[in-house]
Amino acid sequence: MRGIIKYFNTKEKYGYISVTGKKDVYFKVLEGDELLKTPCREVTFDLVDNGKNRYATNIAILQETATRENTAKENAKEVEKETCEKLTFGDEIKETCQAASEIISRCTGEKEILFPFQDLSNLYLKFEEIPENVWLTGRPDFYWKHGERLIQGKIRKQKRYRGTHFGNPIEDKNDPDADLTLKAPKYGCSSFLLGKGLYEKCLAYCEKAGINPEFYYFVFVEGEKLVSMISLAHAGNLIRDGYNQFKKLGEYPSKREDKLPRYMLPVTHCEGYKLKKSDEE
Repeated sequence: MRGIIKYFNTKEKYGYISVTGKKDVYFKVLEGDELLKTPCREVTFDLVDNGKNRYATNIAILQETATRENTAKENAKEVEKETCEKLTFGDEIKETCQAASEIISRCTGEKEILFPFQDLSNLYLKFEEIPENVWLTGRPDFYWKHGERLIQGKIRKQKRYRGTHFGNPIEDKNDPDADLTLKAPKYGCSSFLLGKGLYEKCLAYCEKAGINPEFYYFVFVEGEKLVSMISLAHAGNLIRDGYNQFKKLGEYPSKREDKLPRYMLPVTHCEGYKLKKSDEE
């Protein structure tokens, strides 16, 4: 298989490989494989998936020879440019912005366009372990001139989490031994999952950049018919004050050890744009 190194934890010496159309693949770095620690490098690997564990093995940098150290140095700029252009994240943001623009425009009857910012996410990966630079990862994915307001923020394709409607057990398919006594709060409605780390970085970005949190939004696109959004300020109020009888929002545990849990944001507090059958024609 082929993929691109998306993330690497220098302390724990493991990372994830981005594969087009598939879930990220976990890998562990052995001593001597220094080149695997650099994001944006394209690699080939064998996938091991036995139902319980899923990881990459026999990883090799593409187009590297026995003198791969010298080759990598000579072609560093060219390789980084080529591999970064192949990452799907930037293209996905563009496609998601286009989908959201189409849905909102049809719902409002006005021409609404969410413009994607240039994707610099991989640049920030190189600085994420430097405390004073972490806030940069909170930079917006898009900007949107909506009436008299200039809105910017993060946009993602995400299906709403229905476990909060009835307070279902939180199941982890990757961990058959997970504690099923852990349940989602019974909101009486579905929710969207927002990473605690992402929320904190976006809040820090707004503070550093002088952006009003009322105009920084999290936008969730569901298929080709529904767009939901909530401002950073409104999300912050829910995180601080809770929802209905719950003094604090529910938190969905992360599947990755290096990631914080995700807040469960009730959809009833999100602004929505939904296409009707008549709008689809």
